Amino acid sequence: MSSTPTNPTPDGPNPALRPGAYRLHERLGTTRTELLQQVSGSPARLALARLIAGAARDADALTDALRSRIGHARDNLGRLGSGGRLTVRGSFATVMATLGAEIDLLTGQLDQALEHLDELIDAYERLTEPPTPTASERLRILPGPRRYRTAGPCTCACTRPCGCGHAGCTAR
Repeated sequence: MSSTPTNPTPDGPNPALRPGAYRLHERLGTTRTELLQQVSGSPARLALARLIAGAARDADALTDALRSRIGHARDNLGRLGSGGRLTVRGSFATVMATLGAEIDLLTGQLDQALEHLDELIDAYERLTEPPTPTASERLRILPGPRRYRTAGPCTCACTRPCGCGHAGCTAR
């Protein structure tokens, strides 16, 4: 049996090895590079895409560091089990406590990084979806000399009767 987990999605990254890339693929259907290449529009969208790409890369780097520390702990346990010596100085309890604390710290950082990535992807999805008009922004038919004029909130913030036809205009 292999120690590397198999990829559950044939067309996407392995969530056990690259959780940042996996979440990006699952949520947005893209990779970090593709996301940055396909972004168009506002500078806010580009900045958010860069943050998402960085957060996914950071989550993957934390996963690599975590796997490395777990491998180091496994190697030390294997050496001790076969009568060998530790690769570092100190008692077994000290070495394993240190490795355990490092693994706990990396696990917490990875959880935070993935949560941050999810929040960034949520914000990106809200930014890229078309806005839905609220009740006050919906167009409505206004009475007046021109039949069937439609208006939304006044863009010029009518404070005087100018007859522009916007909902906030006091002229009729």
